[in-house]
Amino acid sequence: MSDLLCGTAEPLRAETCSIVVVEDPQIQKLIQGLLGRSGYHAQAAAQDYRRTLLEGGNLPSVLITNQPSLFLAFADELPLLYVAAMPDLRLAAMFRRCRVLRKPFHTAELVASVDRLIHAA
Repeated sequence: MSDLLCGTAEPLRAETCSIVVVEDPQIQKLIQGLLGRSGYHAQAAAQDYRRTLLEGGNLPSVLITNQPSLFLAFADELPLLYVAAMPDLRLAAMFRRCRVLRKPFHTAELVASVDRLIHAA
């Protein structure tokens, strides 16, 4: 596993977390299923989720995406799990709280990365 933790923030409780997945629909379903079996509820992002956030929508506890550049406006406050086969680590470093998970990944790696973002001290 290759992941990177950028910055720190106050810890969150898992039961109060919102996890949003911005990915290809098939990958969204896969991630939702894998996290669901591990006790997390992840939701697929609504269409044009970035716009929703820009218009003042609530930030999720964790955003999972392969397109972090869409969310640079929120880099200081958005916990991000960047999932990609060939991630741009310079882009990841722009986020205060970020983990990078390389595709393909194992369920345990996905869950551990989400868990670390949620419980980061």
